[in-house]
Amino acid sequence: MRRKECLICKEAKLTTVLDLGLQPFADTFIPENLLHETEPIYPLKIDLCDCCGHIQTHIETNPDDRYSKYEYSFLSSSSGIAKKHWQEYAKDVNELTTNKKKLFVLEIGSNDGYLGKCVMDFGHNYLGVDASPVMVDIANKSGIETWHGLFNIELARKIEKKIKKADFILANNVFNHIDDLHSFMDSIDEILSPNGFFIIEVPYWLLEFKEMNFGKIYHEHVNYFTIKSLKTLFDQFGFKITDINVNEYHGGTMRVYASKNHENTKLVQKYLKDEQENSVHDCISYPKISIELKSRRNQFLVNLMNETKSRIPVIGIGAAAKGNTFLNYHNLDFKTIDYISDISPTKIGKHTPMSRIPIVNDDIFKNYNEVIAIVLTENISPKLKSILLGLNPQIKFIDTI
Repeated sequence: MRRKECLICKEAKLTTVLDLGLQPFADTFIPENLLHETEPIYPLKIDLCDCCGHIQTHIETNPDDRYSKYEYSFLSSSSGIAKKHWQEYAKDVNELTTNKKKLFVLEIGSNDGYLGKCVMDFGHNYLGVDASPVMVDIANKSGIETWHGLFNIELARKIEKKIKKADFILANNVFNHIDDLHSFMDSIDEILSPNGFFIIEVPYWLLEFKEMNFGKIYHEHVNYFTIKSLKTLFDQFGFKITDINVNEYHGGTMRVYASKNHENTKLVQKYLKDEQENSVHDCISYPKISIELKSRRNQFLVNLMNETKSRIPVIGIGAAAKGNTFLNYHNLDFKTIDYISDISPTKIGKHTPMSRIPIVNDDIFKNYNEVIAIVLTENISPKLKSILLGLNPQIKFIDTI
């Protein structure tokens, strides 16, 4: 069903600015016993609000299908880079506790609980909430208290009654998944202490816009935030943006700190000016991006065809949501790509959505003399390339951009 109004300002003035064709849920990976079934597939388009400049998916999809139909496979502690990021995140949160007392930290979308562990290492009380029963089970088995469910006003009141109001609420790569932002903010308002901080980390749309990159566009990502759109939302609920930090995690995300007991940081005006100067909220800016994406797609397919004329095997590196959007936008499937390699035990043995490419361990590279590797993760580190070349020095890497 098409969204009829902006999720932030509620106006019905929406313009479709990008179309990536028919796409499945990008964070879905299909187990062997469900390969005979067809997973949900929808047109992947994004709309721009002509009033407040917010960007959101054109089609409304079912949250239960997005998060519960298949086992969720992404682990927040899946790599050394990720672990370092969450360790530094927990340190930053701890440094906000000026009196250094033990505080109650609530994390929404807590995944396997790794950030929670880091927070607890500083001596704070912690509770995670996650929609995936698999992730909740992993976290609880690790001794990190985690409740199963979608965060809403009822759950917020239950937490407050059983524990207390939260001093910090963390929501990382979660806020961009929310269909009803206003209800979500009401729930935050319910459970956050008067002097507390609400901290989110989401992809920063201006970075994607500048690079003409569609890697973070998929059905699970309902919202694509700028500082303008976040400020517009927070203003409606009395929250001020107290700090902004743009980092390189997942190819470029912004961590935004909000509170009711502080004033907007001067950084807000700096970011608003940058967004305006880049015309990120103007519809006329987007046709050139569509043309560029089609041009890149055509050029990539030509390059791939030229490389595979001699029937050299092709393996994608990284079973990632970004990779699934890329594969399906380029109409690449198991007939073109032999395998996707990954190290995550929750993904190996499954298949990519719609394209149905089997996911295997990185050791697959040992099986070939010559092999082509397509990089599907956000950023393949020199260290990972070195490891893969150690498995097979004849790997020829092809970047997706």
